[in-house]
Amino acid sequence: MSGRPLRGVPAAFAVVPAACAAYHAAVMAVRLLSLLLLAAALALAQGNSPWHTAVTNLEAAFTGPIGRGLGLIAVVISGLAFAFGSPGAKRALAGVVFGLAMVLGAVQWVTWLFP
Repeated sequence: MSGRPLRGVPAAFAVVPAACAAYHAAVMAVRLLSLLLLAAALALAQGNSPWHTAVTNLEAAFTGPIGRGLGLIAVVISGLAFAFGSPGAKRALAGVVFGLAMVLGAVQWVTWLFP
């Protein structure tokens, strides 16, 4: 093929050997890169990565005693605002209740959504 258009194929779509070789080289490079990334992901999956440890610590902090303590403080403050008739206290109390339900039940929701 000398770069002439093929019969029945528009000139813009005619494949010359140099372009074909460059395409195949690019495809091989992408395949090699994805193979290396897959190998790295499998290697990290074998042990605990630093990200796994950090996320586990954050989960324990937000859903454990710290989260419950902050939730208790928020409920007490909202209850006092509701008791003294502060404007918008009902809305704030509802927000605190639903926010606490989301924070303290987040682990159960995620495991329910993505088993």
